[in-house]
Amino acid sequence: MARPKKDIELCAERRILDAFWHVLESTPLRCVSVRTVAQTAEVNRGTFYYHFKSVDALVDRAIESELLERHSIVHEVLLMTTGEIDRMPLDSMQRHIERTVLLVRQGGGEHVMNVVFDIFRNIWRAVLCPNGEALSPQVEMLIRYNAHGILGLYSSLAQSEDGFPSEEALEFQRWNARRTLGDMCALQGMEQGVVLDRLLAALSMEGPVAGGRELKSECATQRG
Repeated sequence: MARPKKDIELCAERRILDAFWHVLESTPLRCVSVRTVAQTAEVNRGTFYYHFKSVDALVDRAIESELLERHSIVHEVLLMTTGEIDRMPLDSMQRHIERTVLLVRQGGGEHVMNVVFDIFRNIWRAVLCPNGEALSPQVEMLIRYNAHGILGLYSSLAQSEDGFPSEEALEFQRWNARRTLGDMCALQGMEQGVVLDRLLAALSMEGPVAGGRELKSECATQRG
């Protein structure tokens, strides 16, 4: 019995994404082409363009798959903030971090940093500003500071010879996440218990991490 067309399309999209990561291992991001990715995925250019308008669109989807999806690094870090643990398998965590670090190393660092910052800003804006008010400048700076710190920490872990990730590093991340929550609530003038309830509700939603949909539309607007 032939597979449904939807399954075939999803399979092709996955092959293209996997091919992108494979090509990126030996190719700077600026040199990644539709032709090379399509050949590696064993699809024609028409199939590539059916799923992705350009290499930039492919990069956005690749970042989304590593940073926005449920049980991604971002999801786990935010759960640490609430005190809940929904630990993804360590091999999955390692894959997420190694791919993110690979993209940074191959010239996509600014892109990744902007995405990570936008994800966290969107999420914290939703839980700290339920009535549409603005984040305080101090909170914005704290979010940016932590986004850089998380990327830096995971970059060093991915290249460490001491095993990955160490329990000490995860414990530090849990401690830092809870401390950050307290700082943000104090700077924004919000009760910590209320913010925790809102954050847990956002993280319990099905689909991409809260804020991902807004992020995708923001990125599309910026590119246009």
